[in-house]
Amino acid sequence: MEILSTEQIYQIEQATLQEGDLGCVLMENAGFSVTQQINHYYKPCRVLVICGPGNNGGDGFVIARLLQEGGWQEVAVMLYGEMDRLKGEAKIAATKYGGDIIPFDYNIVREFDLIIDAIFGVGLNRDIDDVLCDAIDVINRYGKDVVAVDIPTGVNGDTGQIMGAAIKASLTVTFSRKKLGHVLMPGKGRVGEIVVADIGISEGFIQQLDVNIWDNNLSLWGDKFPLPTSEQHKYDRGHVVVVGGPIKSTGAACLASVSALRIGAGLVSVACPESALMVYATKLTSVMTKSIVTAQDYTDFIGDKRKNVILIGPGTGVNDMTKERVLQSLEFKKNCVLDADALTIFQDDPQLLFDSIDSQVVLTPHEGEFARIFKIEGGRLEKARQAAKISGAIVVLKGADTVIAHPGGEVVINDVAPPWLATAGSGDVLAGIIAGLMANNMSPFDAACAGVWVHSQAANLAGIGMISESLPDFIPQVLAEIC
Repeated sequence: MEILSTEQIYQIEQATLQEGDLGCVLMENAGFSVTQQINHYYKPCRVLVICGPGNNGGDGFVIARLLQEGGWQEVAVMLYGEMDRLKGEAKIAATKYGGDIIPFDYNIVREFDLIIDAIFGVGLNRDIDDVLCDAIDVINRYGKDVVAVDIPTGVNGDTGQIMGAAIKASLTVTFSRKKLGHVLMPGKGRVGEIVVADIGISEGFIQQLDVNIWDNNLSLWGDKFPLPTSEQHKYDRGHVVVVGGPIKSTGAACLASVSALRIGAGLVSVACPESALMVYATKLTSVMTKSIVTAQDYTDFIGDKRKNVILIGPGTGVNDMTKERVLQSLEFKKNCVLDADALTIFQDDPQLLFDSIDSQVVLTPHEGEFARIFKIEGGRLEKARQAAKISGAIVVLKGADTVIAHPGGEVVINDVAPPWLATAGSGDVLAGIIAGLMANNMSPFDAACAGVWVHSQAANLAGIGMISESLPDFIPQVLAEIC
């Protein structure tokens, strides 16, 4: 589950070498692991292995040799650099390969069926030169299948940023653990399918690292997931209050309400303006509705301790009522999920919101909403981490690489969301899922992580062409997997 930085990878590799393992053994293991995956995914064909000047290139020489020894008849090696500049294990691997090496000419890629990218690995920290940028452009343009060794060339291993240009791989085989560049955009969009291979690095060395970034999956929070038991009744599973918007924008709160029920909340109520009550009551047959006219009506309604989570924002509008409901809920120290308009309304005075947070609160902004209330620059991981610290809330920075940050510094990155999840209303569904899990006594951080994962997996089941209205219907299938 750990996601490692390049510095942490260097640390565990050095610890392995100090333990007595030779660097060439790790390189052989890496090359063998990639070759295994190539044989699993592809039949023998014309393959070009492009090797770089460092250890990533050394892995490539091992792969070329093993493919040839395994019966692949048409294997060619092309070196980006000079043979006499190879050093250490990479030089040993090149010598052991012993075959012909083609001078670097990227125009020949069209002559091959499969490309092995062993040019640069996760240690790349500078923009690549124009010649290699042109080569990458040609490789991507011809649409050949590419297997990347460790990470596609051009992707920064720590940030996912593109260092001038980056290869678009069909398959990436990395070692020991995923790296940040695999799960953060835009690098995430270049890795294709990813396989994590064991190359003999001790798990003990990894456990000694100070890791606080994790891959979002079932093993991270599954033992805390609130599955129903026969001893429970509906009030044991919590009561979510969704603040509904005016009659012109009822859809968002409806999506959130149904999603909270689907994930397992015992009860859900929509508190809405009197003019919209009939619309909510007609649409939501399993959800209770309550007309709220005054601020006192609202405080009277949420005063019941059994109403243990408030969701505000979807479709409420950027208006005084939304701000008032947020501040009232926080004053009551209610656990809250604040989304969309409940965040944007504080864009002129975000500190008012942060100072009011004195309970378990989850904020679920997309990039635009995040920018309105957090004046933070940098990559998504660091922005989310700083925002959680500043606000005192769990921050779910939504996107293709959703980042979930805890005020204490822990971060979980979700990389299983399909691209079709980027559709109107999907964020309302996510907010409802998280609220439903919190109502069922899951901690806000675990609820956020689990909610994002369930949301992503439901979308994967729904498939391309999915709309947000259909998304809650797939939640039970995901729950069956958790059970």
